[in-house]
Amino acid sequence: MKTKEELKLLFERGDKPKQEDFWEWQDSYWHKNEKIDMAKIAGLENGLPNPNHIYTETDEEGSASLQSYLNKKMFVKPGTVTIPDTFAYNMSISELSIPDSVTSIGIGAFKVIYWSL
Repeated sequence: MKTKEELKLLFERGDKPKQEDFWEWQDSYWHKNEKIDMAKIAGLENGLPNPNHIYTETDEEGSASLQSYLNKKMFVKPGTVTIPDTFAYNMSISELSIPDSVTSIGIGAFKVIYWSL
């Protein structure tokens, strides 16, 4: 398959691309009605990451870090009317977005308990 740059050279002013050139250009893109196989998407070859698995990062000193895991943003879907009791109980949320459609937030919906040893 030709690269984008190679294809662009076939369609410059005054060029007369052949039928095969048009086909190659068309075949180099996904059509909106085509499903893309996950195995063909970089980073998703083995499927979506399991949300129950936590992968640490490495900080500048080479130590394991959970910083990206600790900074969680929650976006409540527009059209939501009620957030139930203990909805996100004991979750560490660094940013929360609640749409105007929400009319009721349950008791302890976002309560966090910090444990000490």
